[in-house]
Amino acid sequence: MSAWYVFSALGFYPTNPVGGVYVIGSPLVRRATLHLDRAHYSGRTFTIIADRNSPQNIYIQSATLNGKPWRKSWFTHADLAAGGTLRLRMGPKPNLNWGSDLTDCPPSGMPAGFNYAALPAPSTNTPTIWSLPIRLVAGSDDPVGNFLPDLNMMQGQTNAADVNVDTTAAGAAPAGVYQSERYGSDFSYTFPVPRHGRYNVRLHFAEIFEDAPGQRLENVQINGQPVLTNFDVAATAGFNKAVVKDFPDITPDAQGNIVVRITAAPNSPDQNAKISGIEIMAR
Repeated sequence: MSAWYVFSALGFYPTNPVGGVYVIGSPLVRRATLHLDRAHYSGRTFTIIADRNSPQNIYIQSATLNGKPWRKSWFTHADLAAGGTLRLRMGPKPNLNWGSDLTDCPPSGMPAGFNYAALPAPSTNTPTIWSLPIRLVAGSDDPVGNFLPDLNMMQGQTNAADVNVDTTAAGAAPAGVYQSERYGSDFSYTFPVPRHGRYNVRLHFAEIFEDAPGQRLENVQINGQPVLTNFDVAATAGFNKAVVKDFPDITPDAQGNIVVRITAAPNSPDQNAKISGIEIMAR
């Protein structure tokens, strides 16, 4: 922003920072001189003079560049680099005859010989295209069995622990699913599904960090409807044990999505809710 202010105060601005063109505006100063580095510029100074400049006289009436009439509303970096004087005559009303011809307008293209830098190679981290049944291992960059990795989620944070997890609960996922998690005070997963279907949503949890009940309480909503309130994984199953929660007959929202939102309960000592895995299966 400081560069914008300096340029604007001088009365010109590079609307395209790599285009080599400066568009002339209304200076804040009556006179300013730029001292040019001879190692990079052929000229010594470039001076801007705004005759009769005042809070009332903010419109350019006419201009000269190095003593010659200048009708263009722009000049090039080469003009600046060569040094010289841009002199503007200011007035209280716009001069509609100055800089108004099409030939006086700034060029819309790039200078001759300009080439854009090569674009970077496309990312190999392609979005996950879901197909039913959906099986996601939360917080992991790697698949676990038929559970796909959590690659495109930007909310919350991830954590993992190399622990042995008891997966004897009915419907439990492979143990590796419970060794990672996505956590945060408030985060959501959105899964596009066919609009007219009905679905079973299965959520997987395991407490692999808090080792006592009452430390982590969380709320879960599916499409805005509460399905778990003050849910305590440790109180439900203990430490390092899989917990599976099934929610049948879920219908998509108006956009054709199933949205699973996980939030820390307001009264939770640990304000990081968590989840280890999600499954969505057509009924």
